[in-house]
Amino acid sequence: MTPGTSTTTDSDPTSSDQRRLLGYGLAAIIAVTALSAGAGYAVQAWTGLEETTILAMPVAISPGSFALYGAVVSATFLVTLALVFYTVSMLERSDEFELE
Repeated sequence: MTPGTSTTTDSDPTSSDQRRLLGYGLAAIIAVTALSAGAGYAVQAWTGLEETTILAMPVAISPGSFALYGAVVSATFLVTLALVFYTVSMLERSDEFELE
């Protein structure tokens, strides 16, 4: 192998951009999960509560429950945002091929 040659077979820049965006999304979800767990710990430590009732359902106040909530909410938001961008992209592409 000569110096300076690339050994990657993936030359499509869009696939590397998609992987990069997926990595950023996963990093954001992990960060929100960690921050939510910290918030759960702080709420439990400061208030002394272990459980509360929301809409007649008992909800545990713990780092795990806050982390789960943060992960689900952030993943739902990011997936919805990705679907909106994908839909707008498809609509823009369909305008390019419109016949008059």
